[in-house]
Amino acid sequence: MTSAWSLTIFAVLIPKAPLWAAPFPPALKQNQMESRSIISSDHERDAKSLYGEAEKLIETGQYGLARRKLLEAARLWRQSRQPERAAQALRRLAEQDHRAGRWQAALQSYRQLLELKPLSRYDKVTALNSAAQICTSLRQFDFALNYFRRALSLARQKSEPQERTTALIGLATIYATQGDSHQARKYLDDARRLNWGDGSKQTGGPAFYLIGQSYREQRQVNEAQQAFAQARERYQRAGDQAGEALSLCALSEARLAAGQPNEALEQATQAVTLARGLKDSEPQWRAWLALARAQRARAQTEAAVTSYFRAIGSIEKQRLLALSADSLRIAMLAERQSPYRELAVLLLLRGSADEAFKSIEHARARATLDLLAQTRRERMPVDANGALRELVQRIARLRAEILSSSLPRERRRALQTELAEAEQRLEEARWDIEAKRLKHFTRPVTLKHVQETMLRPQEVLLEFFLGEERSYGWLISAAESHWIDLPGQKEIEAKVQPYLETLSLRPHNLYLERALAKQRELGEQIFRLLLGPLAERLKTGQQLLIMPDGLLYYLPFETLVRDGRYLIEDHEISYAPSASVLSVLRSTIGDSPGSKPMTLLAFGDPFFARDRLPQLPHTRAEALGIGELFPPERRRLYLGALATEQSLKRERLRNYRWLHFATHSLIDEHFPARSGVVLTPDRNSVEDGFLEMREIAELDLDCDLVALSACQTGRGQLVTGEGIVGLARSFLYAGARAVAVSLWNVSDAATAQLMSDFYRRLAASSSAPSALRQAKLESLRGNQATRHPYYWAPFIIVGNPQ
Repeated sequence: MTSAWSLTIFAVLIPKAPLWAAPFPPALKQNQMESRSIISSDHERDAKSLYGEAEKLIETGQYGLARRKLLEAARLWRQSRQPERAAQALRRLAEQDHRAGRWQAALQSYRQLLELKPLSRYDKVTALNSAAQICTSLRQFDFALNYFRRALSLARQKSEPQERTTALIGLATIYATQGDSHQARKYLDDARRLNWGDGSKQTGGPAFYLIGQSYREQRQVNEAQQAFAQARERYQRAGDQAGEALSLCALSEARLAAGQPNEALEQATQAVTLARGLKDSEPQWRAWLALARAQRARAQTEAAVTSYFRAIGSIEKQRLLALSADSLRIAMLAERQSPYRELAVLLLLRGSADEAFKSIEHARARATLDLLAQTRRERMPVDANGALRELVQRIARLRAEILSSSLPRERRRALQTELAEAEQRLEEARWDIEAKRLKHFTRPVTLKHVQETMLRPQEVLLEFFLGEERSYGWLISAAESHWIDLPGQKEIEAKVQPYLETLSLRPHNLYLERALAKQRELGEQIFRLLLGPLAERLKTGQQLLIMPDGLLYYLPFETLVRDGRYLIEDHEISYAPSASVLSVLRSTIGDSPGSKPMTLLAFGDPFFARDRLPQLPHTRAEALGIGELFPPERRRLYLGALATEQSLKRERLRNYRWLHFATHSLIDEHFPARSGVVLTPDRNSVEDGFLEMREIAELDLDCDLVALSACQTGRGQLVTGEGIVGLARSFLYAGARAVAVSLWNVSDAATAQLMSDFYRRLAASSSAPSALRQAKLESLRGNQATRHPYYWAPFIIVGNPQ
């Protein structure tokens, strides 16, 4: 009221000029300037005081309180227009979060620092390098490359050799990790030319460490040992205990490779001693892992088991403290698979089957398990204030233009670069939103829980665990559990890969019998390889719940042959990432089928631009044929021009029991967030017609099944331990209890017939696995041309079979 009253008086005093044009009286203007100066001075004094208090709190280990004071100091310095001091507070904050393993919080601080204007080039370069190093630790290599390249470009302009070296070694590390040794050597040679060997305490250690990794990959063990020893010496000189501990771990591994277990044990013990005094749990778990491996090599089994458990304890602690964003959890857990898997092997060898199963479940699909449990408690975070909408729309426009077949190559490359940058900003913004949620962590199930609580009569769980040297297969029912020893992962996948190729290639009608004979022969070999003695315990009519691992995620077990018969002829089969994920899905309480006001929501035959994607002529008939199985008042179909993304999002999706999509899918196995379901573009809407994974996860579903009748909808990024990060995972997050997906490019006509048969049985009250099995058997037995698994085997059910 005071402000409004003052403005009114001011307007009356100067009636000849409009309010917006009236000059401030000199006295008033001077008073306001003095007022701002006083406020700025107060802010500066308060910020300085807060920063000093934070430093004292850090010295006494009170990081939580220190963090709040640093944040407030940065805010006040920004308000008083002192970006250099604000940058100092944010950098200190990020450093503390980084050391404590709170990587996501550290990234947020570095991003805030980069947004300060003006910001010195040096501050910007160091922040970019630091953010890149965190992204590298999180295995977010696309983001890390972007940050390192920006840092390198700025450092060259300013002639900052130290920061140039950091960026170059960072780039070399990423390319080495990704197996591109040529690019890694190129960047490392560039770093050498900057004389990192003589003048840099900070980068000498990382450089020698990288050289050691390169030698180790080339199996030049002696050279690797020398490089790791030099890395340790450089880290010691720099006072970097974490770097020294990691160098000792690497040196211990090199000693083991050279057949020197005593020396390996000595260096691993030193690494543990150093790591114990650190706040960062990264060197701790790696040190305990190195010690466990050295103890195992010396046949100290019980001591090794204890060390593995301590390594896992450090990982779990880090996991609880560090991350809430799904993509970051995936990366972190994939990198930390070894202790869980190696411990499981030791436990099985000493006969501790229950503990081994627990260790395996701790290694499998942990990010999926956590977020699935989270979404069962509360919906995925959405852009409540519309802050991300502009980015989303920009990405949609870029993607639409890239899909044009007439686009010049240079323009396409420029657009792809722009798209990658926009997607990075969107992903980081979503990280910030996810970080505000409560963190829920779910304990993996035990073998006892699986047998006594989870499994239904006639169900058998088959769980596979692929290890570097040896693998294992489990058969678990309510009455018994058994495991068998299998070959190592490379041997198994070398035999499975050719078999998958025979399944996914359309057979020529002239050579159908020959193709079938080859497929059945290989199918029998794979069955014996994976199940061996466990086959004797399988009984006809049992329902098989498959928990794959590695390349086995792409294997339809229905096609395996036992005693001349396909497994699908004797069993209903469904799939899940882990027993723990299946347990969460089964604990979800949804509306009963009878209480649903609607049964089917279907989308088919969407319109595509001529130069982008081909039309799918059978999808209209597929959707119409399925719709005719249900009363008009209990179905809703969107076809052709009506099959838009906006139509889907306007629906009250929780009202439907089954959702069906007969359309194209676009799958990006390198960057799964780009994957999605293609619908009709709507010119009058902000939606682009591409329902991507992020949007799928934010849908509000409560359905028994989503059927994705499109090519390769079951594929995605195959992550060690996590399984497939793709469309099925997002629909499960959204509230679907199961998803029907395809493993390869499907036949349009054969799929339409298969889906019609499938829904006909669903409508007759069959469970989803039973209905899909009967539809497959009809294709297998009823039509000479579709006997080959290429036609009937691509679709599988992932999730909780109903």
